[in-house]
Amino acid sequence: MPVAMVLLDRKGEHVALNQALASISGKQKQDLIGLKIAQLSAESGRNIVRDFAAFDEGKAVPDHEITIDGKTYYAAVKPLRNAQGYAIGEMVALMNISKTKKLELELEESNRKLLYLSSYDPLTNVMIPELITVRRINI
Repeated sequence: MPVAMVLLDRKGEHVALNQALASISGKQKQDLIGLKIAQLSAESGRNIVRDFAAFDEGKAVPDHEITIDGKTYYAAVKPLRNAQGYAIGEMVALMNISKTKKLELELEESNRKLLYLSSYDPLTNVMIPELITVRRINI
């Protein structure tokens, strides 16, 4: 699979994973089984506590971004429930979006520069207030 996948239990221990997930950690798959996610990523360790609290309340965990070793991943999390509906684990899919995030940040910086240039009169050295307050519109 081109997406990193992992099954974690309620303690945050790796139960099953694919090679793409092992590659993120730089460890062998067999070395990750039984290892707590918090030992690899403090943020992920906090997230698993949050995730199971949401599952126990009958809520879903929204897809979100997470940074691991300087790379940004898009994370989708779904509960694994037993016959009684109790969340006994969670399946996490991670997709590396680092290149997209870098482009997004570069675009934001370019937009800031364009806004400045469009609201600044170099001849009079005056800022045009009406243009400074233009709101960013997401498309």
